[in-house]
Amino acid sequence: REPIPDVPAVYFVQPTQENLALIARDCSRSLYRCAHLHFSTRIDRPVMEEFARLVVNTGGLDAVARVHDQHVEFACLERRLFSLNVPRSYVLYNSPDA
Repeated sequence: REPIPDVPAVYFVQPTQENLALIARDCSRSLYRCAHLHFSTRIDRPVMEEFARLVVNTGGLDAVARVHDQHVEFACLERRLFSLNVPRSYVLYNSPDA
């Protein structure tokens, strides 16, 4: 890709090793002013630590502006109904004893 150094990048991806390696490479090449990372699910601590090592070692740390877990992976069953694919999730999230 061609560098656009005056524009921030927004990445909305799954937190996979492959995606994180590509983002680290982009950051090290200074393709964009900064990078805002949005992950569709929770990123595990070991994966985040590996990503941090990668951006530090490649010199791209200064390009990472923000990191967010969005928790938006779910299955829509109907127009106004979705599932987190967690058995008994309604009880887990709505029970007074939870």
